[in-house]
Amino acid sequence: SEAPAALEAIGKAEMLLQEALVDVRRAVAALRNAAGDERPLADSLGHLVEGSRAPGGLEAGFVLQGSPRLLNPQAELTLYRVAQEGLTNVRKHAQACHVEVTLAYAPESVQLTVADDGRGMAAGGAEGRGGYGLLGLQERVQLLGGALQVDAAPGQGVRLKVELPA
Repeated sequence: SEAPAALEAIGKAEMLLQEALVDVRRAVAALRNAAGDERPLADSLGHLVEGSRAPGGLEAGFVLQGSPRLLNPQAELTLYRVAQEGLTNVRKHAQACHVEVTLAYAPESVQLTVADDGRGMAAGGAEGRGGYGLLGLQERVQLLGGALQVDAAPGQGVRLKVELPA
């Protein structure tokens, strides 16, 4: 009978729909924050990471290094979007237990890293899955004179790193 397969497909569709709804709600909240929230970038990122934790599931941490300072609004928004996309990818694809977001201020630059302990991916894996989120971020980062790097290998997690001039 095809009934068990149909029930399984319906269950998976319901799960994907719930995940999509959570993503939409997070995006709306992020847009509200980006439009009218005057919180420092580190506070916004800490809040984003906190919202990514799942009871009995994904552990998420935030690390701040260096002395925080104001960046141009476009740089701050881009770093926030990178963290958002990185965390979304971890939840959807990585099968990770832990993810860490690090914001590091250096004298001449600022770096944002999203690193997970998940299943990783083969070289070119992001492009093979569509990877439009990362492609769009890479374009935004390059427009600001920065660089985006993805380090990944099967079974070794993924490390997404962005560096922007300060």
